[in-house]
Amino acid sequence: MPKQAKGGGIHRWPESERPRERLFREGPEALSDAQLLAILLRVGRAEASAVQVAMDLLHHLDGLQGIANRGLGELCGVRGVGLAKAAQLKAALELDLFTAIGDTPATAAEIAARRDASPRGVRILCDYLTILGFLEKLWDRYALRPDSAVFLDRQSPAYAG
Repeated sequence: MPKQAKGGGIHRWPESERPRERLFREGPEALSDAQLLAILLRVGRAEASAVQVAMDLLHHLDGLQGIANRGLGELCGVRGVGLAKAAQLKAALELDLFTAIGDTPATAAEIAARRDASPRGVRILCDYLTILGFLEKLWDRYALRPDSAVFLDRQSPAYAG
């Protein structure tokens, strides 16, 4: 991990050291849990990169499984993790929304039918996850972004949920 792990956004790091670029170039097995989690967090806080926030999450909540098993309040207790992002991610994980979409783009109604959920609620959640960068919207169909497919789809070997 580069020396700039604290402060200064990852966008200032050399491209060869940025987690997202390394994921596409080298695959998920080449990255640490903190680097993988940083891809999902996308941004850190003023004095810490997304990688540092991810390291804080992993340390304070006992690893990836600890993060998955904790409630919103505990996630938000880590500086750099806000309620909206934590709530949306937990809701999506609980609905297993990312696996419901899988490798086939789907409408909100199709996703809702796969999870026996409200189409309107799924649409609102999918639109918000699109804004956060976890999904892409193509016309009326939602698709996983490459990093979401790797870490949030239960069918992926690198599933971190």
